Amino acid sequence: MNTVEDLLESVKIRSLAPISQDTFTNTKILKLMTEEMRTYVVPLLIDVREDFFLNYVDVSFEANRSLYPIYERSAGNSFKALYAVSSSGDESKIGRTSVDKLSDFTQSGDPTHFFLMGDQIKVLPTPKSNTNSLRQYYFRTQSSLTQNINCGRITSVAVGALTTVFTISTDLRAALGAGDKVDFQNSQSPFLLWAHDVEIQGITSTTITVNNSDILDESGNVRMGIDDYICPRFQTNIPQIPVEYHTLLVQKTVCKIIGSLGDQRKFQIEMAELKMMEGSLFKLIKSRVEAQPQKVTNRGIWETLG
Repeated sequence: MNTVEDLLESVKIRSLAPISQDTFTNTKILKLMTEEMRTYVVPLLIDVREDFFLNYVDVSFEANRSLYPIYERSAGNSFKALYAVSSSGDESKIGRTSVDKLSDFTQSGDPTHFFLMGDQIKVLPTPKSNTNSLRQYYFRTQSSLTQNINCGRITSVAVGALTTVFTISTDLRAALGAGDKVDFQNSQSPFLLWAHDVEIQGITSTTITVNNSDILDESGNVRMGIDDYICPRFQTNIPQIPVEYHTLLVQKTVCKIIGSLGDQRKFQIEMAELKMMEGSLFKLIKSRVEAQPQKVTNRGIWETLG
């Protein structure tokens, strides 16, 4: 298991820093680790394989409403693409335009274009009904790291007709109650979220109950299971990156700590180790799919796409 407790122990062993000092409490190390994950590890992954964090969210169009916020979980408050999704699930790409083209569009209809106004998306033309949805494809930002005690490990799952009851290992009532929202953290690499922003319907010292409609996947199944975690919204006890990159995150955190202590000799040694790790992981992850896709040529034979 690669929870933050394991990573904290590794940071302490590798850095040999005076952890007892207020400067290096567990909470502060996790804050530093979250920053390094978002500003160093995640950009490395996106640079090599940008689809690692690609996700989407659907927001229902509202009649006579043209402005929609960029999704709050998107990294850098940006998105990759926009689509209009029909009630049957068909996607139609919404192209980008500029404000000086505003007069080219009718007052209302099915949105086909957009432009940005600050942190909002203005779709054109303005939706005339509530039928379709706006789908934002975005790169998911990483949740803040928190200790295991703030999350509940799932020990059993009871799926009912309308709700699911999760038995958990930790009493979370001091921080969470009915109506609060939680995230479901997968405990297997690459540690993505099973579900997020799920409203608690009921909570006891050992259970959390949620609506099935909030956690079912596209096939109508409850995917979260034993040893996964329920975490406060926007928090996680497992870095949401492939397991091989957990060691890189630890090493980058170690470099940050040692650099702050002013030990330049040790800092240079640890930085050299970091660069060696980075190079090794680049080779490992640069091609997620080993087999190349194929296409039919006009000569009727298969050839490999380069």
